[in-house]
Amino acid sequence: MARRARAASPILGAVAATIEAESRALVTDSGFRHTFEAPVASVEADPDQPRRAFDAAGLQQLAATMEEQGQLQPILVRRHPSQRGHWVIVAGERRWRAAQSLGWRSILAMEHDGDPEVAALLENLQRVDLTVIEEARGIRRLLDSKGWTQSQAADALGRSKGDLSAVLGVMSLPAGFLNEVLTSELDIPRNVLVELARVRDEVKLARMIALARAGRLTVRELRQERD
Repeated sequence: MARRARAASPILGAVAATIEAESRALVTDSGFRHTFEAPVASVEADPDQPRRAFDAAGLQQLAATMEEQGQLQPILVRRHPSQRGHWVIVAGERRWRAAQSLGWRSILAMEHDGDPEVAALLENLQRVDLTVIEEARGIRRLLDSKGWTQSQAADALGRSKGDLSAVLGVMSLPAGFLNEVLTSELDIPRNVLVELARVRDEVKLARMIALARAGRLTVRELRQERD
């Protein structure tokens, strides 16, 4: 004979409801950000992200690490402006790309409601393989979109104004030459590009760029040329 289902206690029900309400209040009022699992398919890259080139070997290495150890750090995301339930990456695009390559269905994420441009640029500036051109473009976009001075940007990024000025100076070099460096057609060190941007004489600059293309330009030679 089947047992008769026991009627739910109204007292226990009230207690459970109170606990649930209090739990929701605690989570809502907490000053800490909480991670959640976001479907990889509902996350997309920020089209204005300063980083453009991603090293394939580096991504493979990151994917191997994530496969072995799991995702050690959440990505930062903001709500998609027009698609409900979708997210735009603020920081952590490499982790998202690695998760895609592994076929993961979800990725650990954390919502970020601060300044997304500053957060994205700060994370990218911490990467050793970010090119000085990507760095300069990101800083310039930040200055233009925020209407900041170089001093304000330096304070926000924790950099000196002189350092920011030197990086931004790279953008004065010919666009075609910069694209060759950005696409890795030319392998020119960061300090050479910074010094090259300080050459004001157009004839000297053209000669120095020709030497750089030939792989025969050094910082010492550039400084002697300027002097």
